[in-house]
Amino acid sequence: MNWHVTCWTVVCKPGQEGVFFQTVFCASRSFVEAMDDNNQEKQIKDLMISLDAFEQIGPDAKVADGIKKLAGGNRAATAPLVLIVEARQDTEEIVGILSLDDVLGHMESSCEPKDELPIFWRGQFREECEAVLDAPAGGVMSPITHVIHQNGTLTEAVHLMNSKRVNWLPVVEGESVVGILAKQALLDEALAVALEHDEQQDA
Repeated sequence: MNWHVTCWTVVCKPGQEGVFFQTVFCASRSFVEAMDDNNQEKQIKDLMISLDAFEQIGPDAKVADGIKKLAGGNRAATAPLVLIVEARQDTEEIVGILSLDDVLGHMESSCEPKDELPIFWRGQFREECEAVLDAPAGGVMSPITHVIHQNGTLTEAVHLMNSKRVNWLPVVEGESVVGILAKQALLDEALAVALEHDEQQDA
């Protein structure tokens, strides 16, 4: 008898809904049981943050509204993110996430490739802020490109964050997003391992 470990990836293209592709890896039952006996490691669902902890806005909302929620109303202190939620038929779908990095990444006009060196001046920050505040959040957000299953492993999350250069991952159960995994949660878990290691060394 084989056990199956499943990894989900969602691919989103402009104007199209995400399509889930399922990759199945098979492992012998004895191997998995041996791993469980030696390593009672937490799963993604143990570290994810519930969707209820995040503020939400629509993709047509102004970036200014997102900044206000990032600064004041976010209840997930370890992951200052705002969910971009779009109503589709009878359901609501998370189409992206707005973070501080997204906002700052669109505030610097000099970030566009140029032959000459960028020029900075006092007052430029305010100008860049005003230029992005009225933009729709959907044009500034980071779209969802990859997800991780709630029963996935922490090392899988590390791989996805490193390879895709993201600081967060939507967590899915089936085809529904049920939470957000932040990189900070992995850091906290690494700290717990480090403290446990010190205790073993001192014993």
